[in-house]
Amino acid sequence: MHGGRIHIRIYAIDINDDGITVIWQLRAGHKRISKDSAIKWVVKFNDEEFTNFFILLHVG
Repeated sequence: MHGGRIHIRIYAIDINDDGITVIWQLRAGHKRISKDSAIKWVVKFNDEEFTNFFILLHVG
């Protein structure tokens, strides 16, 4: 994980029988990273890691 402050903005959450869809934005405050780099970082999460990541978004 990158050091420093990271800002995450959740735009929408869709929960239905087919699964969960989250529309979000990840921004590092100390350094610019490309959208592709951020996506590559997050898609490596397994279900448990993503759940923990998502919970941390809400509780700070």
